[in-house]
Amino acid sequence: KRVKLLIIDECHNCIKNSPYASIMKQFYHTLDFEQRPRVLGLTASPLINIKKDCTDAELGDRLNELECTLDACVVPLCDLGLDMESIPA
Repeated sequence: KRVKLLIIDECHNCIKNSPYASIMKQFYHTLDFEQRPRVLGLTASPLINIKKDCTDAELGDRLNELECTLDACVVPLCDLGLDMESIPA
């Protein structure tokens, strides 16, 4: 109830039965919508451990799983008008 913003670094690990995913499922998703904190998931690689023969549909399913678990949406830097060169090291 007191948490207003939940920041998850390396959020690409928030899949299946990972500790991050368990936290989201057991605590976040059980709250009423109005009581849920905002979620900011950070990652440089939203899709990990991808097989070479993975189809576009499977990639979409993996991104959808991540978005559903985090109750968020993937936003690439280019959608924000940014690129890696514009971000100071």
